[in-house]
Amino acid sequence: GKNGNAVGDKLGDALEKVSNIQKDADSMVIDLASGKDVNLHNTMIELEKADIALKYTVQLRNRALNAYEELMRLQV
Repeated sequence: GKNGNAVGDKLGDALEKVSNIQKDADSMVIDLASGKDVNLHNTMIELEKADIALKYTVQLRNRALNAYEELMRLQV
């Protein structure tokens, strides 16, 4: 139904945001490794943000899967 799509859309949006955050963090780490003038503090903050975003998305995915499994059980 319609609600399933809304959950899927939210999960898709969240995954896209995480992907973008991780790309930013990755490029900062590459700059750091290649000896460019990088703000180490900001790089660490970006890495932390990427880590938190990934953990949040995994939790979101697990909740969505649990809800889906619950629905499947109810329909039997």
